[in-house]
Amino acid sequence: MAAGANTSPVAYTVVVPVYRGQYTLMPLAQQLTDFFETRRLSYQLIFVDDCSPDNSWQILLEIKRQWPNTVTLVKLARNAGQHAATLCGFTFARSQYTLTLDEDLQHPPQEIAMLIATQQKGNLQLVYGQYLTPNHSRLRNLASGIFNRFISAVVPNLYPGFTSFRLIATQLAQQAAALPLPYPFADGCLARLNPKTAACPVTHLPETENRKSAYNWLKLVNHARGIVLGFTPLPLLACACFLCIFFPAAVLFAFFAPHMPFRYFLWLAAATAATAAVFTLAVAWWRKQAAAFAAWQVKEVL
Repeated sequence: MAAGANTSPVAYTVVVPVYRGQYTLMPLAQQLTDFFETRRLSYQLIFVDDCSPDNSWQILLEIKRQWPNTVTLVKLARNAGQHAATLCGFTFARSQYTLTLDEDLQHPPQEIAMLIATQQKGNLQLVYGQYLTPNHSRLRNLASGIFNRFISAVVPNLYPGFTSFRLIATQLAQQAAALPLPYPFADGCLARLNPKTAACPVTHLPETENRKSAYNWLKLVNHARGIVLGFTPLPLLACACFLCIFFPAAVLFAFFAPHMPFRYFLWLAAATAATAAVFTLAVAWWRKQAAAFAAWQVKEVL
């Protein structure tokens, strides 16, 4: 925490990852401030600038000047992605509960009340805001639906219908941020800890003209690839299936084709085992390299 920053505990922390948010940050900060002050809830706003190429950092500095006691700014040294920025923000929280939402104003701050009520009713560690009607383009809704169903199916303990609008027990959030995982996927990190989880319906507002979603089909596919390689046993299961299918095939080939020289069977079996070993080593290498890259680097904290 920066010198002179307010370090007293509060009830709620809001972590907002920022990328190309110059037109939405100021109204979002105002709406969040109004929400908590109207309800007389103590709060902290953490904005994590993910090396945004626009004027976002200058807007954040103005927000800090207006609300110096409740706003914390974190600037990353390089672009690390939304999930890495979110996990980084968790480490600066000083509250009992942490909320996350996007900076594009599609998550109305007023809907935080629904998350809080759901958490208090069930004494939950994690609450997701599930959209009554997703307000992206049809193509984006289709892509997101396919992505969420696939990831929910392959990542253990992941809550179906997860979103970036969340309420989390801060202790849980900080434990998730400390996990040494090879790919920054906030919901996967939380799922590893198997928290008591539920969801509540929330409004999802349409995109504004000045702030379109940065996600597209290609980014969702790359995100899914990183999650599958980093969070699931699928690569190793694929290797095991390869061995289980092709090695017996080599044995059967040798049995039913005795006229073929035995060395062909040995070559086929050796090639099968070598391919599986290379694939396993490649996945292990990728996870090691990805873990080093996934570690966010903080450049400045205000």
